[in-house]
Amino acid sequence: MKFPDETSPKSHPVRDWVTRQLVQQVPAELATCEFSCSANQCSAEEWSHCSRRKLAAEAARDTEPGS
Repeated sequence: MKFPDETSPKSHPVRDWVTRQLVQQVPAELATCEFSCSANQCSAEEWSHCSRRKLAAEAARDTEPGS
C-alpha cells in the first residue's frame, strides 16, 4: 500500500524531523574511513598516519570552491 506522500516531491515535516534525528551526516574528514576502509577501528597513531585518509583530505581540499 502506498501512502500519498511517498510519491510526492514535497517534504513532510514529521518525516524530515525524524530523519534528521536518526541519520547524521558523516564529517568529510571521516567519510573515507567510514565508507572506504576495511579496518573496524584505528588507533590515534594509525589514523594520523593513514595514507588513504590523507589522500582523501587532499582531494577534498582541491575540490572546495575557492581553492
